[in-house]
Amino acid sequence: MPEPMIHSISQMMHHYLNERRSLLKLFMAKTRCREMAEDLVQDIALRLVALTTAELRRIEQPIAYLYQIGRNLWLDRLRGDSRSARRDKAWQDTCSDRLYGESVCATPDPEAALAVRQKAERLEAQLAAMPPKRREAFRLHRLEGLSQSEVAARTGQSRSAVEKHVSGATAAMHLAFAAE
Repeated sequence: MPEPMIHSISQMMHHYLNERRSLLKLFMAKTRCREMAEDLVQDIALRLVALTTAELRRIEQPIAYLYQIGRNLWLDRLRGDSRSARRDKAWQDTCSDRLYGESVCATPDPEAALAVRQKAERLEAQLAAMPPKRREAFRLHRLEGLSQSEVAARTGQSRSAVEKHVSGATAAMHLAFAAE
């Protein structure tokens, strides 16, 4: 028996509600993902609601129309996913290197970069709050890698004084960053 012509959105939605379960099964089989299938079936309803009265009247086979909308949406999603994958690969190829066959990103993600920047700012603030001799001893020993003897020779302090300054500065840094 041929399907009746559609004259209103309520008639079309009636067909949609009757076919919803079948549409969901079809797209679960195609996508192998319940959430994606649900999204596609919901997008069919959104497309239906957006139809004008003139467009509704041109629909001769409402059930076939539902499946065609779903198929088109699914293909659009596949094309979009394919474009995204190609774009992401191209970006990764331009912004990363290979190490033992694995991709290694040359630029850190924004959150990691922000965390490092904030930590560096706190380090600078801690250093600025230290007495000058302590700050200099810590900077030369811990940040520039000089031995305590080399720091003592460069700053004109005894090795014992440098040890105390470095020890005090290290303790202050541990306290400042202990909250992390």
